[in-house]
Amino acid sequence: YLIFTPGPMTLSKTVKLEMMTDWGSRENDYLELVQNVRSELVKLATKNRQSEYTAVIMQGSGTFAVESTLTTSISKTDKVLVLVNGQYGLRMVNIMKISQKQYASLEYNECEIIDTKEVDEYLSKNPEI
Repeated sequence: YLIFTPGPMTLSKTVKLEMMTDWGSRENDYLELVQNVRSELVKLATKNRQSEYTAVIMQGSGTFAVESTLTTSISKTDKVLVLVNGQYGLRMVNIMKISQKQYASLEYNECEIIDTKEVDEYLSKNPEI
């Protein structure tokens, strides 16, 4: 098996050296940097009412962040639509099953672009999502 892992292993020496900088979690430079990243994430994710949202930076894998979000911010009475076009989406479905959360899924081939019109139509027919 070959496992291709993005991250520090594939980065250039200059990037790795930059990553060696120590940041103290209570230092003003660090706090300013983190707040800027959080603000920029909210800008990217929202068009309106940015002051009503925040971004929480999670340390861990993408699956860790998705699992923590799905299992803590989705109640047992909420229903989520999972768009599946590969292993990551299938993993999300599995997380929903294990956590006994309500969900529906639309599945696509992993090389297929998700059809946003189909998603909009599905959501309009399923207002509980």
